[in-house]
Amino acid sequence: MIIATAVLYAAKDLLLPLAIAMVLAVIFSPIATRLEKAVGRALSSAAIVLMTIMALAVIVYFLTVELTSVAVRVADYSDNIATKITSLEKNTPDWLQRVKEGIANVQHQLRWEAPRSSSVSQTTAGLPNGGELVKRVLPIASDAAEGGLIIVLLFFLLYARKDLRDRMVRLAARAGITIAKRAIDSAGEAVGRYLLFFSMINFGYGLAVTAIMWMLGLPNPELWGMLAFLLRFIPYVGALGSALFPTMVAVAVFPGWSKAIEVIVSFMVLDQIAAHLIEPFVIGRGIGVAPAALLISTTYWA
Repeated sequence: MIIATAVLYAAKDLLLPLAIAMVLAVIFSPIATRLEKAVGRALSSAAIVLMTIMALAVIVYFLTVELTSVAVRVADYSDNIATKITSLEKNTPDWLQRVKEGIANVQHQLRWEAPRSSSVSQTTAGLPNGGELVKRVLPIASDAAEGGLIIVLLFFLLYARKDLRDRMVRLAARAGITIAKRAIDSAGEAVGRYLLFFSMINFGYGLAVTAIMWMLGLPNPELWGMLAFLLRFIPYVGALGSALFPTMVAVAVFPGWSKAIEVIVSFMVLDQIAAHLIEPFVIGRGIGVAPAALLISTTYWA
């Protein structure tokens, strides 16, 4: 286990794009099979890759524009935020206030005793040299290369999925393991169907969040619906994470605390309805993994 974890960590730059491409290939494999009958294997694989790129670009653009709009709008309510922070400070218990003052004193002492080399660094600072420029550009180039690798892997996994299946069967036969082609196809279809139904439920969850946030008067309700749809793919903590941002915006925008409480309660109720009422009817009891095991696996892979 330790050796496998070390290998995964050391090779994550290669294995992470491969894992993402494999998951996407499993999801889109049924669509590729249907398109292949009409336009051929190469065109069907290329069309799915192009649609995936366009969908991701639209999502990134939408989130960027909407988050910028929210940041600008929240900045207009600085007085409301300051009033609430002041009220919280007035109601802070004495013991917590003493802890806060102690931390402030330690920070002040550290700043006072820090070496005063900022003026020297400011005088020598100018245009970034070649090394600094490479350090800034390298992460962007690495992310772009990783995205390109995912795209290429997705295309070839879709294009050669049947050949890869046959090779896997032959390798298993040499190792003395009996695996039928139909078993691999059935497993892929089951996983793809599960992910499809789960995506549909999350999409409905996002639509419900959008409608409720609109009724509550929260700015940019479509943004919170999109975040709810995307983050709910993360087990357990995803729904809570999607509720955090709109709750903070409600605290900043609305007077009092009632709207913020309504927002977070709405997320919790919708998540419970989706998890305990809709999912068992639509996709059954899931994949039979215990909640503790799912939390541990989520923490490990994160």
